[in-house]
Amino acid sequence: MLCVLLYCSCASVLQQEAEAVVVEKKEEVKKDSDVPDSNIIRVSRKLPVTFYARRLRKMLQTFDKVILQGLGKAIMSTVELSQFVVHNMDCKITKIRTQTTNDRLKKKKIMIEIMSNAPPAATAETPAAPASVE
Repeated sequence: MLCVLLYCSCASVLQQEAEAVVVEKKEEVKKDSDVPDSNIIRVSRKLPVTFYARRLRKMLQTFDKVILQGLGKAIMSTVELSQFVVHNMDCKITKIRTQTTNDRLKKKKIMIEIMSNAPPAATAETPAAPASVE
């Protein structure tokens, strides 16, 4: 009987420790959620173009290229967003791909790759080109 009580108390202590570790990991994930982990923006019709434009601006600070992806009826919103970004931000379209999904619905899909035209910021580590003396 004593062995069973010891086993139960040890198991509950281990379970509490495991739950504490899970809570700590969830807090770490929430802190790092500001940094995007992928360079793909999936565009829908539910949110306005300006929402995705702000999101794209933040992602271009982290990534060189960002891919806009629209599926089905969101293709028009994706194209609208790409044109908005080209005209209002300093960006250019580098690649456009269309395809059909492989599921039973055979939906159309568009992927537009956007790249910033802005030159990379000069860093103190990069030395300036030496002047040629003749």
